[in-house]
Amino acid sequence: MTYKRGFHIPNLTHVKEENRRNCVELNEGDRIIRKKSIDFLKNTDEIQKTEMYVKFFLKSASILAREKLSSTEMSVCLEILQYIRYDTGYLAYENGTKLTLDDIKKRCDFISNTSVVRAIDELVDKKILAKVKTGKENNYLVNPYIFMRGARVNKTLSKTFENTKWAKLYS
Repeated sequence: MTYKRGFHIPNLTHVKEENRRNCVELNEGDRIIRKKSIDFLKNTDEIQKTEMYVKFFLKSASILAREKLSSTEMSVCLEILQYIRYDTGYLAYENGTKLTLDDIKKRCDFISNTSVVRAIDELVDKKILAKVKTGKENNYLVNPYIFMRGARVNKTLSKTFENTKWAKLYS
């Protein structure tokens, strides 16, 4: 934006006409990177750029450690984390197809089916997961106050778990 006395970079500064020769033109989409940021980027490595990741909140981790999950519950929990979808918290494949209990049993083929069912029921009872009826199938949501992908979740997901002890950790 150009003004009578100079030009304006929104939220940054206003430069007088006489100082304009020392300025660089910024176009829409350009970014200013501070020296401190450049130094940080030069002295750090980005690892596993192509791998998916899940946020695991530290307050929740401490409480989860006290939940005394069985080794089977913990194994099932860790195995299914890779299927958390952004925004919705559903357990689903990359193509959007939601995981059913049978899908979870297949993913956890190193555990007996009976043990997987018992573990899922316990995770639901402990409000780590929620069971949601979709048509004839049960699907599962992951509590975003413990684990999530991305920075935001939809309101339905947060409301599903808002009255759990996990949500109260952050209120």
